[in-house]
Amino acid sequence: MLGFYHPHFLAGQAILEEAVVRRLGAVSSALQAAAANEIANLSISAAGTQYFFGRDRMFYVSESLGTYFIEPPWTTGAGNGSVGINTSYLDFRTLQGRGMSRIFDFYNADGDLAWQGDYCLTGQLTTLSMAYGVMDRLDLGLIVPLVYLDGEGKGRFARVANFPDITDFNESITDVADIFIRAKYEILEIEDLDNLFSWSAGVDVKLNNGDSDELLGTGDVGVRLRTSVGKRIGRFYPVVELAYNFAGVDAVNRMTVLDRNVPDAVITFPTGVEDDDFNAFEIRCGLPVALIAEKWTLSMEWMHSNSSFAVTNDWGVSTRIKINDQFFVQGGVRIPLDDEGLRTDFIPTIGCEYRF
Repeated sequence: MLGFYHPHFLAGQAILEEAVVRRLGAVSSALQAAAANEIANLSISAAGTQYFFGRDRMFYVSESLGTYFIEPPWTTGAGNGSVGINTSYLDFRTLQGRGMSRIFDFYNADGDLAWQGDYCLTGQLTTLSMAYGVMDRLDLGLIVPLVYLDGEGKGRFARVANFPDITDFNESITDVADIFIRAKYEILEIEDLDNLFSWSAGVDVKLNNGDSDELLGTGDVGVRLRTSVGKRIGRFYPVVELAYNFAGVDAVNRMTVLDRNVPDAVITFPTGVEDDDFNAFEIRCGLPVALIAEKWTLSMEWMHSNSSFAVTNDWGVSTRIKINDQFFVQGGVRIPLDDEGLRTDFIPTIGCEYRF
C-alpha cells in the first residue's frame, strides 16, 4: 500500500539523500503503524451491535435498541446468539494535521520544496461478527475484519522543471485484517424496569494474523480491557465505557540506509515511532433514545482516545430499526472532530444483524 514510501523500500533505494530518507521514513513508519491500528479500532466499533438484548433478557431494552458504535453493557443471555455484518467506507485525509497528499513532501533548509510526494489511501472495512451467550452473564464473541485498501502515490524532484516522476504506483489489496476474540461478563444488574442498571467488564484480544506490510496488521497481539455501565432514564438508556487498549503495535522503530559518502557503510537512525505510542486510554459515551418503542432508536455517541501518538475525538450519530424479532438493520456516521493522528473523512457505516 505504500509502494516507494514503504520503510523497507526507502531504506534500500539510492536515489534520495539521507536527510530526505529520514523525513520520509519517519512519516512512512508512523503511517504504517497508525493505519493498521485505526482499522483495528474501527473493527471493534462497528461490531458493538452484537451485544444488545437477548430474547429472554428484553427488560434491558427499556424501549431502546441500544447504541451502534459503542457496546452496551448487558449480555445477550445463555443460549442466545447473533451474527452480523457491517461495512464502512474509509477515506484517510490527514496524518498529524497534514493532508495525505502532502505528507511525503520534503522541504530543504531554505524552506523550498525539494521533493514533492503525492499519496492517497482509501478503502472499505467489512466486519463479520458473532456473539454467543455461554451463560446469562457471560458472552463470547468474534470479529473478522475484511478490508479492501487502495494506495496510490507519486514522487518527483520538485526543483527540477519538467523532471519526470521518480515513482508512480497504485496498489490495492483485499484480505483479512487482525481478528478479535472477545469476552464480556456482567458484574451487576438491577432488573427493576423503572431503574434498569447494568455494569460489565470485558476483554478484546487482537490476534496478529494481518499483514503489517499491507497495513492490515499491527504486527503483535493486542489486548483491550474495558468496563461499561448503563442505566435507564425514562426513554433514554445512557451508556459509558472506559477502556485501556494495549494496541500490540510492532512499529518500525529504526531504519538503516546506505551512507552515500562512505563506500560499504550504513547509517542507522530512529524513526521517532515507538510501539507503545499507540497504547490508549479510551472513553466512550452513548445516549440512545427510543423514537418508536422497541422498533426504532436514534443514538448520539462520543468516542475519545488518548495515546502518545494522538488525542482524538469522534462524534457518532446512528439509528437502529427492528424488522422482526430476529432481524435488525442499522446505520450511522462517525465524524472526526480533530486532526491529530491518522484521520479519515466522515465514516458512513451500515449493517444488519440476525439473532438466534
